[in-house]
Amino acid sequence: MASSTSADCGPDPPCIAREHGDTMTLQEAFAAWGMSECLDYTLPSAWRFEVVASAKDEAEMLEQLSIGKPFFAPKEYASDVHAKCDDALTYITRKRWNKFPRPRIAFKGGWGRPGGLLADHTQLKLCESFADVLAEDDVLNLQLFHRQGPDEPKIPALPLKLRWPIPQVFGGQSTRVLAPRDTSAQEEDQALEGGQQSHDVGAGVVVDNATRVSKKGAVTWWHLDDGGEFVYQVSLPLKRKAHLIGPNGLPVTKLFLFFPLDAYELVQQDDLTNDQYTVAGLDIFKAQGHQLPFVAQTASQSGAGKPSLPKVWIAPLEAGGQPLMSTPNVPHLVITVQDCVMIEQRRIGKLFLDEIVYFRERARRWAEPPILYNYITTTLHDTGYLSSELLPWLQHLAAGKAEDTTTTKDVHSSVGAESEAEAVESELSPELISFMQRRALASLGSMIECPKHFGLERSQTQELRRSLGAMCAALEGGGAASYSNVDGCAATIFNTINAMRHMSPGVSRVMDGAYAARVYVDKMMWFGPLRETQQQATIDLAFLKEQVLAGTVVDLLKSLHSGDQNAAAQFESLHMAAAAAGAADDDEDDLFD
Repeated sequence: MASSTSADCGPDPPCIAREHGDTMTLQEAFAAWGMSECLDYTLPSAWRFEVVASAKDEAEMLEQLSIGKPFFAPKEYASDVHAKCDDALTYITRKRWNKFPRPRIAFKGGWGRPGGLLADHTQLKLCESFADVLAEDDVLNLQLFHRQGPDEPKIPALPLKLRWPIPQVFGGQSTRVLAPRDTSAQEEDQALEGGQQSHDVGAGVVVDNATRVSKKGAVTWWHLDDGGEFVYQVSLPLKRKAHLIGPNGLPVTKLFLFFPLDAYELVQQDDLTNDQYTVAGLDIFKAQGHQLPFVAQTASQSGAGKPSLPKVWIAPLEAGGQPLMSTPNVPHLVITVQDCVMIEQRRIGKLFLDEIVYFRERARRWAEPPILYNYITTTLHDTGYLSSELLPWLQHLAAGKAEDTTTTKDVHSSVGAESEAEAVESELSPELISFMQRRALASLGSMIECPKHFGLERSQTQELRRSLGAMCAALEGGGAASYSNVDGCAATIFNTINAMRHMSPGVSRVMDGAYAARVYVDKMMWFGPLRETQQQATIDLAFLKEQVLAGTVVDLLKSLHSGDQNAAAQFESLHMAAAAAGAADDDEDDLFD
């Protein structure tokens, strides 16, 4: 086994270590890992990163879920998957299922890159088989969703073999492939749902299973997974020469780059995408340091501006290794390091209804509607289902009564388990009881925050509003002032939803409590200095727009970033003038008090 403690494991291949984020910038790490073999990049030194946690047990997984961070689950949860395959590329091209009954669409590696068209047929390619994906000169990425029906490839649905951890949080094992798309329905809502059924497995709802075949160099650009879902994925074993070794000594097949949920507007600029119908976002591999948000020095200070950016969360997915849990609504991109096969299952979490609300509020601002599963658009609007099943279950947990039961099925009547054997009795840990209680409170709170996304009657919403305050205050280990801050995940979600409702075009909420104006020049995003309020960033925006028209905005931001005192003075004078105008308005108002 290759060493996992040093980036220099000899000329072939390099290795990723978990502690690299403590000692390297992302620029240094990419150079050490040989990423230039996979893609062209000119990363600035401003980006810091950390390797996501490898959770050893339930408590560590709950810790990551509480703050909305992706993590690796223990390898044994994927053992049934790995047992079915010795070499992923040999397996996927077996004669029994290699050829497709009908051609399938694969995406070319650059689809969705900032600056490209939002809908571009030239970035798509029809493939007749799995072997075609790997043999084409184009760098391709094909995602095959498993369905029932004669037109579907006969490849086994390995995602059904992937075991999810903590069934009280995610639900039990799913044992069936979803029904095929319903092409008879013509309603717009049905089209947005994808026309597919879901599978209720208790605390979770399975909404899709997929096998993905990718060539080296394929990049899946910034996106959110649909509907506020969890995506649980693992890379199949390989018997090929490794290009990069992961922390566990196995070949790295894909490198996931995640940002925190509240950094969405740093990487995606939806207002510009809607206006121009091109992908407006952060090209992290091309953007230079002086294009990124930074803390500018004042005219009386010396020195260059200081970058202030969120850390990138790196997840190296290893062939035959640990499954990766992608948490909902964290913007991410994925780089394929070598030809590989990845399988995935997608689930909606009933304890994470706030994630669904966030996704729907975010997607309302998109020109192109996303896929919304029928559980979201139909089931959550079914008053009978909410009143008889989901609401009582959440209220039971929110009251801290999870310990009253030893099985998921006892708590929630719609567990959907295929057999009683799946509902194995187990004593719930105090950490799990507390987690479920807090998540139930956040989910109930989301029904109050955005009632339009749920089918509760007005009287039910009002009663829920009255009862939630007392439930939050009664939390064991210290009460919460509101459902919106029962854990770190809820606090980020509800703060971001509230901020979204008041955002102006041309200004990004880069991180919690930090705003920056932005302008689009030559298909690249340029950010102004970070400000404490949206109003301050809006003042910058008006000035930057003037500079765009004059053709001087790039030079101005470069100068400001480098610490030029004249550039800093220009910005300071704008804010001083705005403050003076505001004070004058206040004095005028006083005359009429």
